[in-house]
Amino acid sequence: PGRALSGMGFSGDLAADLMEHGEKLRRIEEVLNVHQEQQQRRFRAQDEQLAMRLETVELELTSSTRWKDLDGLKQALEVRGQQLEEEMRDMVASLGQDLHGQLQTRAEELQRDLQAIEKAVGETLQSQSKFGQAQSKV
Repeated sequence: PGRALSGMGFSGDLAADLMEHGEKLRRIEEVLNVHQEQQQRRFRAQDEQLAMRLETVELELTSSTRWKDLDGLKQALEVRGQQLEEEMRDMVASLGQDLHGQLQTRAEELQRDLQAIEKAVGETLQSQSKFGQAQSKV
């Protein structure tokens, strides 16, 4: 790939910079994928734990004959279920905001790097043009 960029008129350093930025972007995408997979695993584990707890509670409920106790337990489960839903929504929103902030920061860094490369390419092309004009006058 570096030779292909060099063959297109880019200097070796510029081609290396472009390749480095491409590699950085690939690594960022890998990190993002890893974070998403980890988050999905956490959510699945939490869902499984909640399902197991609910199954346990259901078994306890079906084996219990104290109806008054069951009403209190049912209410407690409903409240806890609502709390868990709110906590999950908050957690997902927070993680989304964190991830968005990290991606925004990285995108800004990449944009600055690409602008610097664009400027360097422009200066290189301009100096090569001036050199070519000077050579043609000689």
